Amino acid sequence: LASATSLPEQSRHRIAILGTGRMGKNLARVWALGGHNVILGSRDPAKAAKMAEDLKSEQNIDDLTVSGADLVSAAQQGTVIVLALPHAATSEVLERISPHVKGQGKIFLDITNPFFSGNGIPVGSARNSAVELHKLLLDDETSAWACGYKKIFWTEIQPGQTGREVEFVSDPKATQIVSDLIQSHGFVPQHRGDLLFAPLLEPGRK
Repeated sequence: LASATSLPEQSRHRIAILGTGRMGKNLARVWALGGHNVILGSRDPAKAAKMAEDLKSEQNIDDLTVSGADLVSAAQQGTVIVLALPHAATSEVLERISPHVKGQGKIFLDITNPFFSGNGIPVGSARNSAVELHKLLLDDETSAWACGYKKIFWTEIQPGQTGREVEFVSDPKATQIVSDLIQSHGFVPQHRGDLLFAPLLEPGRK
């Protein structure tokens, strides 16, 4: 059997991926192979657990650190929370996990696409991008936010695929961690500034 990459403790993150679609599954695979501890979160924890076991089996790696849980349990366990849900479902999920994550200094990475998996940013909204809306909804001063992988197609995220640039924007506290995550599977982080620049990363915006 092969082994997952061994990372120094300070570079190893506990990543909760909320959403078990194609993007969530492929990120779980490459991050777990890169040595991170990944928890897949789903409304159906049995589905998440099976996906985790399937990933271990596909990669033939017993010590791959990937598991499945319900959305709340996954969010509680992760130091980094990746929002890999359909945009329309994200607000309700944030409301559900909010009491369990507020005040804990979580890092959020928002990869939702409001224009590809939703009806866009509503006219008259208080913010102009998905990440800004979601940060406003959670309303937690201890958390830090980033958005990225917006222009990366799920088929591009595969073991051995390297060199692809990933644009992201972030609060200062999230910048290094998100950069580390991108680099840990061989992609190249391109930091584009703080969250005010997030609307420029939304694919499909008219």
